[in-house]
Amino acid sequence: MRVLVTGSKGLIGAATVKMLCTEGHDVAGFDLTEGHDILDAASLSKAALGCQAIVHAASARKAGTDLGESFITHNVTGTWNALAVAQLAGASRVVAFSSVNAIGVFRGETKPDYLPVDDDHPIRPPTAYGIAKRMIEEMCRCFTVTTGIATVCFRPPAVLGPQRHAGMSRALLNLAGRALPVDDAMRLAGPSQVLF
Repeated sequence: MRVLVTGSKGLIGAATVKMLCTEGHDVAGFDLTEGHDILDAASLSKAALGCQAIVHAASARKAGTDLGESFITHNVTGTWNALAVAQLAGASRVVAFSSVNAIGVFRGETKPDYLPVDDDHPIRPPTAYGIAKRMIEEMCRCFTVTTGIATVCFRPPAVLGPQRHAGMSRALLNLAGRALPVDDAMRLAGPSQVLF
């Protein structure tokens, strides 16, 4: 299967590319470090040609812009572009990375109404980042309803690269429920499993 991965050089994107390539998929990368901008719909559309699925992990902060504005533009507009090109390319599925911050009860933002937090918990993100992630989830839901193209949104906790979790046991990180080593996050999310 040919898969477009946005944010392909980032922490989650690079791990996704590695996993997909290991499993024999043909991967097209799209990353800001290579001159690709998720806000450039024409370039994204060209990259998506022939792709049967898109893994959307791009979420960059544009230099010189307000942090909140960057979260909104790159998460919301970037996701809109990824969904639009999925439809143009005839892709059958989009996997998008959201965040637990879409709920609004993490990082001490507010106390949860009950534990464990589940899909029925009220959603009230107080930050631009959380609001942007919640908006992309709703955008994906509406996109699936109107196009029939399946979307899957993952809400990982903080995902750490090898350097950040060095010296910490995986068991401790997983027990904390706040951070996962990126390879564990990829195994749990299993992008290749949800692409079929």
